[in-house]
Amino acid sequence: IIMASSAAPQPTHVQYFKGLQLNCEGALKAVKSETTIQNAKQSLFKSLMIGLGLNAVMLLFAFPIVLLSKALASITGYDMALSFYQSLLVCVRFSMWFVPTIGLLLIRNLHGSKAFLRTLKELDPEFAEKLAKAEGEPLCKSLRETVVRVMKQVLILLTVFLLSYIPYVGGIVTSLALYYRMARPHWKEVQLANAVFLVLSFAAPVSWAQFVLTLQSCTLCLSYELLSPYIAKRRSMKEGDGKDVVTQYTPLIMAFSAPWVILLSVPVFGLAAWEFMEYAAAFLLVKLVNDDV
Repeated sequence: IIMASSAAPQPTHVQYFKGLQLNCEGALKAVKSETTIQNAKQSLFKSLMIGLGLNAVMLLFAFPIVLLSKALASITGYDMALSFYQSLLVCVRFSMWFVPTIGLLLIRNLHGSKAFLRTLKELDPEFAEKLAKAEGEPLCKSLRETVVRVMKQVLILLTVFLLSYIPYVGGIVTSLALYYRMARPHWKEVQLANAVFLVLSFAAPVSWAQFVLTLQSCTLCLSYELLSPYIAKRRSMKEGDGKDVVTQYTPLIMAFSAPWVILLSVPVFGLAAWEFMEYAAAFLLVKLVNDDV
């Protein structure tokens, strides 16, 4: 049974600020951890190789994107054809979700990383023991859910990106999508924060809106992957220990993940920071399960 926190849900804008605050606190603790620094040095070469490989894979998509844009331009009659340079920029934009999320997935499952669980044991031994004893989901199921989640976000971004080229309609669709992402899960409520989100969504240039939407999709995917050791086991944990913190604190977790997405998406070198991110993620989870936010 999954027990949610008894505390009243925090407003979306408050969770955004809390997420950034916890990100700073977790990062500062991580860079002061001798064990984390030592492990980061030991795994530096493997991290760089994984980062190099993932960035190379992303660049291979440049040619198909050019061909697809030209085909859509000829079918629809709209000026949607992209140059090779523009397609490279699209690849760089989408690498923001691909490199951090898939990179962390590869590091945890192929490299055998135990950084998250080791840090969790250091910060909250009692909860770490409960998590270790809980029955987890099969690896195939976890991988399938990750792939489905990533592909869903990619399809949403591609749809909004292509619709943005349609005069009038494209701008409205992009702005509405941005507002929904910024204001959820309270996007239907009448409140000052939502009014601000709405104004910002329609005032932002389309290119900025696309960047923010991409960042939001990236952070959503990375958020699930960061907390996956907990998410995979929380359903089998005892009542009160398996809180659905991802649903309850989605804006907070996304705000926490956003700086890590930007850092890890730095070509080749970004994944070198993953040990510090793992420490910060364990710090975040301890805060969430203990309602200390």
